[in-house]
Amino acid sequence: MQLDTETLQEVFNALDTEHKGHITVEQFTTALEQFYSSLIPNADENPTLNRKHSLNVKNIVNVLDPEKDGIISFEDFKSAFQDYFSSKDTEKPERKNMTLKLMGRSVSINPDDYVLNQSEGENDLRTEDSGFLETGGPEPSLVSPEFSSDIAMRNEGRRAWPILRRSGGGSFHSPHEGPGSPYSGSRSDLLMDDVDSNFESIRDQMRRMEERVASMSANQLSNQDSVSPGLREQNTRLNATIAILEERLKEAESRYERDLESEKTHMESLMARAKRAYEQEVEALRSRLHKVESDLTENSIALSKAKIELENSRVSQQKASESLNDAQDKISQLQEQLQSRSSSESVELQKVIKERDQALRTLKEVNKAADLRQSSISHSSLDAVSRVAELQQIINRLKTENRDLTIKLQDAQEEMLARSYEDVKVFLTKTDNAYGIEIDKMTKEEIVDLWTQEKFGNMQLRAYLDRILEKVVTHNPELLEHA
Repeated sequence: MQLDTETLQEVFNALDTEHKGHITVEQFTTALEQFYSSLIPNADENPTLNRKHSLNVKNIVNVLDPEKDGIISFEDFKSAFQDYFSSKDTEKPERKNMTLKLMGRSVSINPDDYVLNQSEGENDLRTEDSGFLETGGPEPSLVSPEFSSDIAMRNEGRRAWPILRRSGGGSFHSPHEGPGSPYSGSRSDLLMDDVDSNFESIRDQMRRMEERVASMSANQLSNQDSVSPGLREQNTRLNATIAILEERLKEAESRYERDLESEKTHMESLMARAKRAYEQEVEALRSRLHKVESDLTENSIALSKAKIELENSRVSQQKASESLNDAQDKISQLQEQLQSRSSSESVELQKVIKERDQALRTLKEVNKAADLRQSSISHSSLDAVSRVAELQQIINRLKTENRDLTIKLQDAQEEMLARSYEDVKVFLTKTDNAYGIEIDKMTKEEIVDLWTQEKFGNMQLRAYLDRILEKVVTHNPELLEHA
């Protein structure tokens, strides 16, 4: 049988009185308890049945609220009902016994004891050694024929009661979940074929059971002596089972609390570790930031100093360039003066050379005249002697003049070199410090250029002096001999 969404929506809306789109577990359990109370007016007189109803409520809540958040959404409500009605086998529930350790004994508990569907002659608790809690009901020989009919009616009522069925479609999420557990079940255990027909069937069954209970109460007075031992044994068995289940519940709760506490401790340790790592990383980043800021400040100061030094070097370079230009101008002037003096001295030297040549020619003429007059020596020896004396005086005078001119030339050259040396020395004295500072600040390429220029100037000066010496050697070698 299938339930459509509209029917389930109407039921859900009836439970959702505040129109929030969801219902709470408290609302659902209240409505379900009101339904059970309407079926059993005197629920306080039958605590066992009331306890079984509370177990059914817990199982239903576990199915409807699988997330354990106290909120039942329409999807969970819908899936719970549709899973039950879509199950294939709802007529033959799977039943398994649950084995427990009680007082050193293995006790087998049948789940039919907790769903009100135990058949006749079926033991509630069995042990492996047939000792403690072996039987589940009164012996047939101890039950009267009248009470046997009551037992049959009771078992029929149990079979008619809606049992908690177990199918492969799902299971309750209970702390005591397990094979054969009285809390085990599935969503298909919640309802019968139809909600309305199920409720009506339950009401009819409850009325029939009340009538049977009344008749059983009347028969119980007459058969109390034979029935009371079995009831006591059953009561003892049920109390032992309840104690076992309560103990298991306490153990599960304590285990859950321990797991929760350990998980909480683990998470707190993880949080503390993450917090420490975060703080260490923040501290490392902060120290790194301070270091970067200090480096940036130092680099800014160094950059400012470098800019100032660069500006100063540019100014110094400009001054050095100006000083160098002035020095080059002065050197050019000195070179011009040297050239002018050299030219004037060359002119004087040419004059001296011409006079020497003239004197030589005169000497040759005198010699020729002397040769011509050798024939006439006899005419006047006195005139010849006087003529030779005059020639000798002329020659001595020319040699003296040549010597004086050579000395004057040397003095002029020495004076020119001394003046040039003094001028250069004064200029270098004035610009010595500036040139030293400029040379310290100059680059290698600039120093090489200046050295090349100075070398070129020295080569030109040497070439000029060589030309002067060549001219002296060519035109007046006697000057070198006298020197």
